[in-house]
Amino acid sequence: MNRTAESKPDLYPGIGYFGGLGVVFGLMLIGPHLIQMGMAALWVAAGLGVILKRRWGRRLFITVSALNAGWVIADIFSGATAAVIQDIASVDSAWQAPWILIAFLLLRTALLAVCLGGIAYFLKPKVKAAFR
Repeated sequence: MNRTAESKPDLYPGIGYFGGLGVVFGLMLIGPHLIQMGMAALWVAAGLGVILKRRWGRRLFITVSALNAGWVIADIFSGATAAVIQDIASVDSAWQAPWILIAFLLLRTALLAVCLGGIAYFLKPKVKAAFR
């Protein structure tokens, strides 16, 4: 039986959403620091690789997701997040601080969710195959 590319089942349906999120996070991370620029470039490259359905894109997405998830978790436990929250709380205008804080925490939570969700999404077929 000759199987064509059209009849091959798609292991990653809806993969473009993760790629799009990767590109968006990459563009949001653009900043003045070299590490921040490097991470932004990695997110954009991983997102484009996923959108184009390249194997290296999935691997890069998993790697960047693991790096970012570790970075966010380390920030939380090291007190860096608390320091940022303290800086936000010292903003002069009283009505701005809560909104900046909410945006910061939502961005942090979304980044962690995309990282962990992306890792689980891309490793799911491999885990399923390992238990067959």
